[in-house]
Amino acid sequence: MATPRAPPSPSETPLSPTTEKVLLTSELDRIKREHASRIDEITTSYYARRQVLLSSLRELEDETSKAADKTKESLSEETERLMKRMKLVEDRHKVKKGAAVFSRLPAEVLGFIFDEFVNGGDSWSDRGSPWTLALVNRFWCATAIGTPRLWSTIMITNSPYAFWNGRKPRHNLSSLQV
Repeated sequence: MATPRAPPSPSETPLSPTTEKVLLTSELDRIKREHASRIDEITTSYYARRQVLLSSLRELEDETSKAADKTKESLSEETERLMKRMKLVEDRHKVKKGAAVFSRLPAEVLGFIFDEFVNGGDSWSDRGSPWTLALVNRFWCATAIGTPRLWSTIMITNSPYAFWNGRKPRHNLSSLQV
């Protein structure tokens, strides 16, 4: 940078206005050239840094978008899992409420209901097993075992699972009334 010129001392001879104008113009052009290159440097540096920052910003936006999508997907999966779990809990609660009705029945009344389940169907495929009832809970087990009518018919078959699988058996069944 150029230092400002001091005013002419009285000992110096004053320059003509034209000469002074030429000198000032050339000094002004030199200053403009000197500062123009510095301004060009600063402008070039600014645009280069701006491009780097914009590129970094785009990368951050992409990473943020991917992370947000992944989080949304994870939350959606977790929400779905929790909704299924909540449905299971609600279903269990309904079953417990339904089972509570049967647990309040006296064993004799429950025995009549069991008898209809075991001996009430027209064919073997419509009937239930007393063992199925005995597996529900302790009270049902005691009631099923203590109800002799449930055990008065014995099924004889060549398949050990004919009564358990719930399907109509394809083989011959025989029953023995006791």
